[in-house]
Amino acid sequence: MSLTFGMLLYDGWELMDAQAPFSIWMKLASLQRHSGSTLRHQFVTVGGTKSNPIESVSHFSVLCDHDLASCPQLDVLVVPGGLGSVAAAQDIAVTAFIQKQAGAAKWITSVCTGSSLLAAAGLLDGRKATTNKFAFGMMVLYGDKTEWIHKARYVIDGKYATSSGVSAGADMGFALGRSLFGNELVDRLLHNIQYTPNEMDDDPFSRIHSPGGK
Repeated sequence: MSLTFGMLLYDGWELMDAQAPFSIWMKLASLQRHSGSTLRHQFVTVGGTKSNPIESVSHFSVLCDHDLASCPQLDVLVVPGGLGSVAAAQDIAVTAFIQKQAGAAKWITSVCTGSSLLAAAGLLDGRKATTNKFAFGMMVLYGDKTEWIHKARYVIDGKYATSSGVSAGADMGFALGRSLFGNELVDRLLHNIQYTPNEMDDDPFSRIHSPGGK
């Protein structure tokens, strides 16, 4: 079955958060096609507007394919973090969009402080999750009903996958890639791009930053 992958953008999103898992899944989809598969997955961007570019923290702007109202049902959603995540987590339209997508999506994922949006949407209540270790103390305030795992590089609980800061999104992306595309393609891509993912339950930065975020 062909899948639709979506990247949620808002003012002040972090480019590396969004692009790491998205790029991995796109490369896996390409390898799948070259292996003879007839599946044609879609990759789309969605934000509060599709009329004007949405700017990242690094001033990289993207003109989204869909706004929140026109976005089709996604199979996989990635929510990046970034300096703008604090405001986005308080945007009712954004959290309502995430809630709606979660109903039928196969995977709802976040990278870094993007977990605050999932928590604000109530999707992490009663679940295990993780987030950026440097900002851990602030991020966990968004989900007082969430079991936050400080040492985790990424956490998968049901169809919700949350990852630690920035580069951890790549590790999560490969983990989900095994579920979505299979071990053979993931191992081939890891070889091609010369990358070794961190273990799921061991974020080296959890030993640098205390649970209080200091």
